[in-house]
Amino acid sequence: MSRGLRLLLPALALVASAWAAPVPQATYDDAFGSEGTADGQFRQPFGVTVSEGRVYVSDFANNRVQRFTTSGEFRAIVGASASLRGPTGVAVNPANGDLYVADAGNHRIVQFNKDGGFIRAWGSLGFGDGQFNVPAGVAFSAKNEQVYVSEQNGNRVQRFSTSGTFRGKWGSAGSGDGQFNAPDGIAVDPATGQIFVAEFGNNRIQRFTATGGFVRKWGTLGSANGQLRQPIGLTVDGESRVYVADTGNDRIQIFDAQGKFLAKFGQSGSGSGKLDQPEGVALSSDNVAFVAEYGNNRVSRWTITNRNRPPTVVITGPARRSTSAPRAWLRGTASDPDGSGDLKLLTFTEGTRTFSVPAKSAWSQQVWLRRGTNVFEVVATDQSGAQSAKATVTIVRRTN
Repeated sequence: MSRGLRLLLPALALVASAWAAPVPQATYDDAFGSEGTADGQFRQPFGVTVSEGRVYVSDFANNRVQRFTTSGEFRAIVGASASLRGPTGVAVNPANGDLYVADAGNHRIVQFNKDGGFIRAWGSLGFGDGQFNVPAGVAFSAKNEQVYVSEQNGNRVQRFSTSGTFRGKWGSAGSGDGQFNAPDGIAVDPATGQIFVAEFGNNRIQRFTATGGFVRKWGTLGSANGQLRQPIGLTVDGESRVYVADTGNDRIQIFDAQGKFLAKFGQSGSGSGKLDQPEGVALSSDNVAFVAEYGNNRVSRWTITNRNRPPTVVITGPARRSTSAPRAWLRGTASDPDGSGDLKLLTFTEGTRTFSVPAKSAWSQQVWLRRGTNVFEVVATDQSGAQSAKATVTIVRRTN
């Protein structure tokens, strides 16, 4: 690096060349449901799951599960003959459409076929293998065809065969790694088969292997990005992004599988685009998020799109590409195609010289020229780390 370049830019940062995963962005669509006991109405909806165009919602205080189309049209009551008592989590086996319901008040799991017909139930109040103390969350893993159940008062996770045979367990009361304080929601990463658990009492998310080996944790009590207040429901999309119903903060937060905050949507209230105690969240195959709002007695729908398409950068100057001067001004433009205004850095490279400056939509940068041919590459980077294609310009510094 030349002495002149060091004087011009004294503290320069290198930028990683890896592309970042797309960041999801939610747009409010509409909501269905109101308070009541009629078909399509709710009293404290809790869990929600979506499969093959069917949306199942656990209607906690009405002691039932309701089935809707993805557009919110009521189709059927599930569980009327099974005497459900405060149903919470719901999950579907996509292979056959079977529905699993955490029947919290009866301390059991109830299994129905896709049309709502009763198949079986298992569990009773207790702390033994296959017993439950307030089962709150239920998830199905297509990777190993097992059913996972989180126990709010039992402070553990149990796993079962599709017909309810006990397969294993992990967890105990506490705040250490692999311990729980009122675990509620549970979800399976469809890509890896790993398990994510939302802890109401510890205000965090824990991630485990399919057999309960602790992998990592994130979250602390608060309302800042990445902090949580009494999280309950969660789901994982096909890109291993974790959607968390941050119930006490009236919002949904989205993280990558390592716990890095990516995005959020919703704020307190009852109007369009507002949330009141969101307790369940699920995603359809066409990227629509369904949020069960315990406080608003409704289910809201949000379209999820990937923002953070890579930025673009163009070099427009200098007009003269041959000069005897020791310095030149590079000029150009940079843009964010999503319009989110999150440009971060411009990185300049010429040979072994690399430096970065804060990005602007219209930019200019003075550079030092070595004698002979100088080939400059410019790359724009946004806040997530997504990078543009390289723009290049060649400037010749003459010796006479």
